[in-house]
Amino acid sequence: MMRTACYFVLWLLSSLAVWGTNKPFEDIESLKDPKQIADSYSAIISRYYNSGDIDSLKIATYAYMDWCISNNREEAKYQSWRQYIQRMTEKGMQDESIKETALLQKDAEKNHSKYGLASSEMCIGYNHRVFGNNLDLCVEYYDRALVLFEEMANYDDAFVVYLNIIQAYLATSEYAKAITHLGHLDHLIKVMQEKDHKLQSNLLMKFYQFRVIATIADKGKNAAKKYISETDAFYEKDNSSATKESWFGYKILCARTMGNWSEVLLYLDSLQSYHKTIGAC
Repeated sequence: MMRTACYFVLWLLSSLAVWGTNKPFEDIESLKDPKQIADSYSAIISRYYNSGDIDSLKIATYAYMDWCISNNREEAKYQSWRQYIQRMTEKGMQDESIKETALLQKDAEKNHSKYGLASSEMCIGYNHRVFGNNLDLCVEYYDRALVLFEEMANYDDAFVVYLNIIQAYLATSEYAKAITHLGHLDHLIKVMQEKDHKLQSNLLMKFYQFRVIATIADKGKNAAKKYISETDAFYEKDNSSATKESWFGYKILCARTMGNWSEVLLYLDSLQSYHKTIGAC
């Protein structure tokens, strides 16, 4: 059954360029299993997200949100919506992103959705960071989202917000503030473990990597040694937690932060060799 579903998604994606706008979504919803429907939508949305085709991404996102509304999947609806807004923000579409964020917020208020309001706060914060270069306002809105997610015990979403805050501080070289929030996130991880809440390996890897980079930058390599070892061990145990490209990128950033340029060149060579093996260059 799972193999059949995968074949269906691949066939559907290959047909999108030929079919009319609504045909793929009609065929998705002809499926009986809700998980297959959600996975099929996710595959299409991911394709357009990665390609940067905003017009098609909007069509797919809104079709999925309509299905979420019909099937009482509030969180999935707002997750998809904020992802669409994030992609517009990344592409520098300021007016469109702000307008769509306002629509999300209005919808959340109308439906008395705490989750939707938290999602809108995330989008507003990201817009302030990208369009206004205003880190203080960015973190202020991220903090609002964080409070709401933690009140609802939406641990995965809270985890993502913490990572966004930490990444913002790392990008502006405010390493002490990044370390403070890494401490808060470490506490959240312990809470999740105590409650037997499954930790997503890709998110946990980002936490490990951010902790290494912030510690090296703020306190030096020796202070980061145990964190470096812990991150390496985690990757060896679960190499699906990071793509090869992102792993090499992390190693390059660590070496650059330490001022070890020979190691930077070594990892750049390794990255280039990897790209050659997969035919990417």
